[in-house]
Amino acid sequence: RGTAASALSRILRHKEALVSSLVDKIGVRALSEHLGDASPKLQQAFLTILNAALINPPPRLVKSLLESDHPIVPQVMKQLDMANVVIRGKALLTLQLLVC
Repeated sequence: RGTAASALSRILRHKEALVSSLVDKIGVRALSEHLGDASPKLQQAFLTILNAALINPPPRLVKSLLESDHPIVPQVMKQLDMANVVIRGKALLTLQLLVC
């Protein structure tokens, strides 16, 4: 799962138009669940996907991220306690993109 998510995040970096449709398809709940996964590789891939979606977000995306039954902010905050520096950096970037 981690390798597939990593490959997906790399593809989305090259095809930015697919990011919003992917996030619409998998939903906020799946994003939140994958950020809470035990695999650091999976967490890092989904943080990358989330950050790519937040660079040019449709208005409903940020609203759904903040107001859903599975809010993303607590999951991102948990990533700040991770030992992996890359995950902590991506979590900080995610919080910055959510604020702006």
